[in-house]
Amino acid sequence: MAETDPDVERAIERLLDGSVDGAGAEPSATLLVAHPRELEALRVLTDVAAACRRVQSGTGASPPVLFRWGNIEVREQAAAGASADVYRAYEGTLGIEVALKLHRDGPNSPTARRFLAEAQHLARVRQRNIVGVYGAAVHDGRAGLWCEWIDGRSLAQVLNDSGGFAPVETAYIGIELCNALEALHAAGLLHGDLKPANVLRERGGRIVLVDLGAGGAPQNVNAASSDYGTPAYLPPEVLAGAPRQPAHDLYALGRMLQTLLTGSADAALPAQTPPALRQVLARATATEPQRRYASPRQLRDELGAVLAGGGQRAAPASTPSRRRLVAGAIAVAVLAGFGALWSARMAPQPWRTDVELFRRSGAGIVAVNDGATLSQGDRLVLEIDSSRPLYAYVLNEDAGGALRVLFPLPGLALANPLPAQRRVRLPGSQNARELSWEISSDRQREEFLVVLAAQPIARLDRVTRDAAVPIDSNERGVGRVRAEPPAGIALRGTQLTGILQDIAPLLADDEQVRVRAYHFNDGTGLAR
Repeated sequence: MAETDPDVERAIERLLDGSVDGAGAEPSATLLVAHPRELEALRVLTDVAAACRRVQSGTGASPPVLFRWGNIEVREQAAAGASADVYRAYEGTLGIEVALKLHRDGPNSPTARRFLAEAQHLARVRQRNIVGVYGAAVHDGRAGLWCEWIDGRSLAQVLNDSGGFAPVETAYIGIELCNALEALHAAGLLHGDLKPANVLRERGGRIVLVDLGAGGAPQNVNAASSDYGTPAYLPPEVLAGAPRQPAHDLYALGRMLQTLLTGSADAALPAQTPPALRQVLARATATEPQRRYASPRQLRDELGAVLAGGGQRAAPASTPSRRRLVAGAIAVAVLAGFGALWSARMAPQPWRTDVELFRRSGAGIVAVNDGATLSQGDRLVLEIDSSRPLYAYVLNEDAGGALRVLFPLPGLALANPLPAQRRVRLPGSQNARELSWEISSDRQREEFLVVLAAQPIARLDRVTRDAAVPIDSNERGVGRVRAEPPAGIALRGTQLTGILQDIAPLLADDEQVRVRAYHFNDGTGLAR
């Protein structure tokens, strides 16, 4: 049998026995250069091992609960920033630890609204080098988001504890962050504050970009305060007042890689820095914008060339024994991971649902409680988060007895069944235009019925099919629908009560159907 590569063997052993930590997770130079396939396989191992640790962290003895925020148990404070606190917490439905970030200001403050927007931005992107966001909400007067708990340290902490990074480490981190920025920019977002404190190295070696508090869509970032971002990582034109652009993240990445090498964004590069890496960093941080890299892909390719040029040996052919070693290690890790997941999920998990109604305004969205007063022109949206896929039905009846279907509607981007583990906002969008329900006529009473079901409900499917009307695509703004239901559908009196009576046998099983009702007095009529 051919001899297996010691770099690959050591990396697999360290991953499988859990001995890789945030201080020693970097791949070796020979592994980076000589074994790209094996390196990608080890990335898979890293992700599986991290998933196992997250599951297993929720199966042992639980520390005392400091307080509860919604259905999340907060266990200890992990960090405190200028405007928000980060806690290590436990999400019981998923059975995993999460990071909970709670804003200190009231939920209606401009900074809190921007904070919630951060969660929405991050939730749009799924990529291994970007922290995964599970949801965002307002509970107990505090806006918060919860995301995956990263078992590791920030690059700023590693830098402070261990000093400057080696050139090969720095180039590898740069490549991983180029992957993250490519995904962000493809989603129309910029990060806005790339620096060592906002990059984590997970136990196992995964590089993770966090904290999009200064980022988002460029037009939104530029409309907000110019105070967001760290001056040492901003290009000269931005410091002079130029609008922020995704390309400015590449300048910040170049400055950050300089910091990893030297300990400071402004310090001279160490003498042992390879000339090729010096050239890459000089181009990335050039004073003139036209000299810099135009895309994350360009920068990533040149950092890859730096690694390829700095290897100590040529890449050997991948032998059958090495392929068997890597494939076997992945199989062991995956089987172990599924075994841990299966053990942790043997007991049936309760169905978790979170339903909140919000009123839109120019300042953002504000939660609307049952019994509140609505006014003509108010725009409403409903947010639903569920641990399981579900069928949602939203109906409205006014004081005149008119029954209207608010969801599902034909032509919307969202349709039943709604996805699990993802917070969705109804009614959704049409032709990339976000919609709301708008109050359009004077009425004395409005009632909403929200039915969530694990399976389609034939009675409600008939109502939604017969009562649905097209959305008026000519409407401006949020895209309200003014049309009344067809003749014979605008029933009077107790239509919602009748619907509830029809589906009463289903309501006995709380794990199959759940109902939420809202009552608003002295309000006005609703148009879809």
